[in-house]
Amino acid sequence: MKNYIISTLVVLAVTAGTTAHSQDVVYSQPYANPGVTNPALTGMNTAIKATLQYRQQWSSVENGYTTYGFSGQYPILLNEGKEKLDLGLYAMNNKEGAFSRTGVSLSVGYNLRLSDAGHINVSLLAGYQQNAIKMDALSFDDQYILGAYSAGNATAEVISSEKTSYVDVGAGAMWYYLPEGSPVNAFIGIGAFHLNKPNDAFAGGNMRLMPRYTGQMGLKLIGKGNIDFLPNAYYLYQGGTQLFAPGIMIDYRAGETAKMGIGGWLKGRNSITLMASFTYSFFQLGYSYDIYHSQINNYITGLSVHEVSLSFRFDRTGESGRAMSPMF
Repeated sequence: MKNYIISTLVVLAVTAGTTAHSQDVVYSQPYANPGVTNPALTGMNTAIKATLQYRQQWSSVENGYTTYGFSGQYPILLNEGKEKLDLGLYAMNNKEGAFSRTGVSLSVGYNLRLSDAGHINVSLLAGYQQNAIKMDALSFDDQYILGAYSAGNATAEVISSEKTSYVDVGAGAMWYYLPEGSPVNAFIGIGAFHLNKPNDAFAGGNMRLMPRYTGQMGLKLIGKGNIDFLPNAYYLYQGGTQLFAPGIMIDYRAGETAKMGIGGWLKGRNSITLMASFTYSFFQLGYSYDIYHSQINNYITGLSVHEVSLSFRFDRTGESGRAMSPMF
């Protein structure tokens, strides 16, 4: 599995000396997809929302990692806006050389207004994932004869199945504070994924996917001069490794329907995410770029990460209850 081994060594080299390594895809725009960050994020607005994501990571290393994502949210307002149900649909396809992962998840959340400004959302998540491996895209050590490789050379490597699948479950909770007319909003939440520790092994063994825990918190400071500040941080922990990423987004409100934003997150000691966004009417376009500043850049080039998100938002606040200002 020479190609896979090379990729794994590069990943370990990049993450050496930091706690940013994880078994799951870590999006550079964490709040764009609640299905991988915290399903309870769906409770923070009353809009129907759909988001498409594309992520290209480390294209110079064995063709890199390519991820396609979809996130859909549908709120059902109840009791004159005091309560609501939040339904979520999430899909992802991630390609890692000869490996691919495809998953679909559904979430349902209950959102309760505790006071005029305070809200809490509790969500459950359940999904199905299938992993696949292309054997003809792999090369093995015993296929090198006298230093020359040929795909036609026989190999003693055996993988009992080229596909594996499992059911996955998770949950999340989010408290947020949106006082009407106030210049300060706030939120704090936790999420949990792979609570059933699904078996992720190909060869009939037992390789459990460790639970992943996430945390999010932040403020939205609404300025009088059309400039808003959103200092925030997110945290994840999985299998003994962790990542803490503080950051800030700065939005400029160009009008009632237009907004431009810039910002970023400091991700451990090895990378920084820079992000820009543009919102007009019912759609939002976001672009982020990860900059790696570890010593591995002295040996391998092209360790960049590009991520694009395109969101469509259709507000339903006119149907029932007072509008809840979207945090993102």
